[in-house]
Amino acid sequence: MGLLSLMFIGLSDGRAERDHYVVAADGSGEFASVQEAIDACPSNRTARFVIYIKPGTYKEKIRIPADKTMLKLVGESYQSVILTYDHHAKITSDYASTRVYANDFYAENITFQNTIDSRRGGSQAAALRVDGDRAVFYRCRMTGFQDTYYLGGNHRSYNKECIIEGTTDFIYGDGISLFEDCTIRLRKDSHITAHSQRLVDGMPVNKFGYVFKNCRIQLYPGETVTKASLGRPWREGARVAYLYCHLGEQIRPEGWSVWNQNSNHETAFFAEYRNSGPGANPSERLP
Repeated sequence: MGLLSLMFIGLSDGRAERDHYVVAADGSGEFASVQEAIDACPSNRTARFVIYIKPGTYKEKIRIPADKTMLKLVGESYQSVILTYDHHAKITSDYASTRVYANDFYAENITFQNTIDSRRGGSQAAALRVDGDRAVFYRCRMTGFQDTYYLGGNHRSYNKECIIEGTTDFIYGDGISLFEDCTIRLRKDSHITAHSQRLVDGMPVNKFGYVFKNCRIQLYPGETVTKASLGRPWREGARVAYLYCHLGEQIRPEGWSVWNQNSNHETAFFAEYRNSGPGANPSERLP
């Protein structure tokens, strides 16, 4: 075998072993686009592949295909790394700024944003949609207005020390998700969650839905909110619980709400346990 062939084999092996890329908006990384880096990642990984994202605002519609398993996006801080776009449901059905199809996705120190304000002529406008299983978000920010954060497909996810902001039903879908030590910021007199699950023989397909543990429910800076609800049942089988959370005064006394006077609430399970703050008033909750 010639020297050139040996060199080629060595280069190929070295590339195969690579486990990270760097994205920089200023051109100092290997990619200036987050999506280009995702597209270049190897498929069907069983070990982590990391994309480090340098500070910048990246206006891109991000899609993480199902074959990009074990992908990890890491920013320097959620304040300095922003993935943003401005589509909404009136112009396309695929309106989420970032959508994750792959399993075992992990994101850290990143803001996921949709800038469409539903109060000013927009509509549903997700900043982040998760359709993969076992997703993890650590110290991330999901910010938008209506339907900010969609968790779908009965898939599982974990959110730790994240900030989630929105107006109406801004955490929604039929996913299973734990929110731990998160901050939930209200931008409108509306509803935080809109959960649902498919029923089989009259029972939800899963025992669990959304669990908020040791979270803080508070006002978005500069907004006026006086009567927000902890959630309402989007369709049948909703499951939502708040445990050890601090509930701000913006939470209405009855706590929860219904969906357009239909029967969805008859199969819903809404719970609170050992919450604190002016919005935690179990004696006035809906029966």
